[in-house]
Amino acid sequence: MDVGGKANEGGEPFVTLERAVLVFLLIGFVLWLIFGVLGYEKGHPQLTDSWAIGTVRLVEISVVPEDRDALACASDSAFGSLRCRYHADETTIDPANERDVIQPMNTVKNELLLGAGLWSDLESSLPEKGHRFTVACNFHVEVVTRSASLRWAPHGTFAPLVLTAAAGHLTDCVIPK
Repeated sequence: MDVGGKANEGGEPFVTLERAVLVFLLIGFVLWLIFGVLGYEKGHPQLTDSWAIGTVRLVEISVVPEDRDALACASDSAFGSLRCRYHADETTIDPANERDVIQPMNTVKNELLLGAGLWSDLESSLPEKGHRFTVACNFHVEVVTRSASLRWAPHGTFAPLVLTAAAGHLTDCVIPK
């Protein structure tokens, strides 16, 4: 008997396209449920999905000394001990510890991170103003967030994060020779 398609030589019907599509949809739905239950997106930033909370990544960042005042974020949320320099309404926050103030930065591979502590580590070894330099640091991924707005110029406008990004402390920063 031929139910759902032509029979092959052994008399068994071929798998129809409808059944194959149904199986693929079912597999996709099961994977969606599994990732939803496990909370994958909460521990892995969308912008750097191979970085997970609790990991330490060696990053290289290219900056100029003026970035200390130019790079900023705004948010009313605290991320553990980490904080932005500004509230969401762009009023200044006076942090308890400067080493906990996060700033947006891009690695030399153009990966966005919100890092704190870079300037504290480099206080005594900063090059002259206007000179771009690369710094290598250990980045401790502590939180994943999308609830911040970023500024890339001293008097620029804040733009909200569209995708989630990793935030954490930068430690053991050195300027390679």
